[in-house]
Amino acid sequence: MNKKTKDGETLYKPEKSDFAGWEESSKAMERNWARLRKIDAEAKSKGVILGRHISEPYADSAAHYQIIAVTGGKAMVVVCTGLGDDWVIPYWGRCAAIDRRYAEESIRRRDGIRELFRKRDQDDKHK
Repeated sequence: MNKKTKDGETLYKPEKSDFAGWEESSKAMERNWARLRKIDAEAKSKGVILGRHISEPYADSAAHYQIIAVTGGKAMVVVCTGLGDDWVIPYWGRCAAIDRRYAEESIRRRDGIRELFRKRDQDDKHK
C-alpha cells in the first residue's frame, strides 16, 4: 500500500514529560509506549506496515522508528522519542528511507518473538 500517515491516525506523537521527576517521566514513557503499541496493533490488524514500528539495536539498547510512508520498495521511518533512551541511529538519522523488505523482516522478527513468549506464558499457566 502506497500511503502516508495522517496526523491522529497512525503517526506516533510522544507525550512530553517536561522532566518533572523520575516517577512522572516514567509514567509518561509508559503512556508513550502504550500509544506506539496501539498504533502498531491497529496497523497489524489491517495487514499494513504503515504505522508499525521497528527497533534497531544501538549502544546498550535500541533506537525505535515508526514507518510513516511506504512507496514501492522503500519505507520512510522516523525516530520515536519519549520512550526511554531515545537513541538515533547515526546511519539513519532522525528520518530515513530504508529498504521495505528490511522493515518487513524486522516486524516479522518482533512479531515472532512476541508470539513465542505469548505461547510460553500460556503453556506455563497450564502446568
